[in-house]
Amino acid sequence: MKRRIVLIVAQETGLRTRMAHSLGAAGYAVALAASVRRAGELLEAGGIEAAVVVPDGPGPAAAQLVAEVRVVLGRVVVWDGSARKFDEQELTSRIAVALAAPPDAAESGAAASPLLGFAGCALDIAGRALFDESGREVALTRNEFALLAAFVDNPGRVLSRERLRTAVAGEDLETYERSIDMLVSRLRRKVEPDPRAPRLI
Repeated sequence: MKRRIVLIVAQETGLRTRMAHSLGAAGYAVALAASVRRAGELLEAGGIEAAVVVPDGPGPAAAQLVAEVRVVLGRVVVWDGSARKFDEQELTSRIAVALAAPPDAAESGAAASPLLGFAGCALDIAGRALFDESGREVALTRNEFALLAAFVDNPGRVLSRERLRTAVAGEDLETYERSIDMLVSRLRRKVEPDPRAPRLI
């Protein structure tokens, strides 16, 4: 039986080696990449079904890497090596869950979705996902995502409450006057470095 191939993208040699050993022992074939360039080459070659990405510190490059791998594969485990001690069982469990998930639209040949960057984050419009500066996905509700997309589409502009309601729910929805305010407040808590002194929204 053919072994499923998992790509490990990590700069730290020791962590990369431990992950490869763990996944190999669990029955997976492993491809290794220490750089974005090498990861791209391996992904282009094909055959890889999932990836473990260890972001190299916070920043837009890490978010971009995770988003790009997610667009190509759809099945990505982001491993925060700095915040979490390596746990072999957790890694193999998360890979098994990722491989059990249905393939992303990108795996069936759909065009890669554009990524919009702001304040170190990456917003995948077609994939309806937001990645923070360390490459982790930020959980957003459908309405929070629609609101954020409206803000990103109109940088530097003041948007009326009516325009925001339309972006979130369409023309015909009657909402309470404060619903957009509450939605903006929740979104600020998720994307602003300091929600009490917002500088993005």
